[in-house]
Amino acid sequence: MPSQAPSTKKQLVAGICLLVIGLILLTGGVVGVGWRYHMFSGSESWPTTRGTVIASEKLQSDDGEGGVDWKVRIQYEYTIDGVRRTARTIALGFMSGQSGVTSDFEDGTLPLFGEEEPAAAVVARYPAGAVVDAYYHPQDPEIVCLERGDPEVSDLMMAFFAPLFFGVMAAMVGVLLIKVRY
Repeated sequence: MPSQAPSTKKQLVAGICLLVIGLILLTGGVVGVGWRYHMFSGSESWPTTRGTVIASEKLQSDDGEGGVDWKVRIQYEYTIDGVRRTARTIALGFMSGQSGVTSDFEDGTLPLFGEEEPAAAVVARYPAGAVVDAYYHPQDPEIVCLERGDPEVSDLMMAFFAPLFFGVMAAMVGVLLIKVRY
């Protein structure tokens, strides 16, 4: 049997590696999204505790294109089993942040709003000093929210899109590299 040319061997190895990476990304995306959805989908039955809003403000920020965006910072305290905790999560989602719920920027603010009115409505709904119901995950009281319910399908798709895209691309390139060899 004639030996393979070095570049052909490298091409085959690269193809197999990319195929494996692609499959790992695809599997990780499916498992990760499924786990998060399963974890958060039962929030309707989570236990409730009383909490107090300790900070509530809307903030204006530069959108980078000469306009403005609006963010809110809502922080509340709640106590479970005698342990006082603080949180900023309003609603569950897949867009990063503490414990994988809702967006938290480094400055402690929550998602951007293109207009002031939606941000003002959130601040009005949760004014400083207000007593609120906080819903917490029964196995992990650090996962808490003020508005419970299933995560939005759009959040699910966003969490799945990146691993899906890069997984498919890596797998396709891997298959093409292998196919060129055989």
